[in-house]
Amino acid sequence: IPGLVLVGDRDVLTPPERSAALAEHLPLTEHVVVSRGGHNIMMEHPELVTDHLLSLLKRAAQPPYAPVGRVRVKSIDIRPGRGRFALTLGSPQ
Repeated sequence: IPGLVLVGDRDVLTPPERSAALAEHLPLTEHVVVSRGGHNIMMEHPELVTDHLLSLLKRAAQPPYAPVGRVRVKSIDIRPGRGRFALTLGSPQ
């Protein structure tokens, strides 16, 4: 399935070059460096992180990653700034 590695360009605990090495070892993984972001980019840039997570969930819910004919995504609810999301799955109709 697709993956996502997000890192801030000012992250001193996990610098971008370290996260790039991680992303290189994970097939289908997107590496995103967030400008003016530190180690807590979820708190610093919640809307940007939400957009990337939503995009990842949508990609993962599409063939060939989602089990075709078994599961469909009913809804994705991501609330910026609250640190929560819900992915509702259901049977295909």
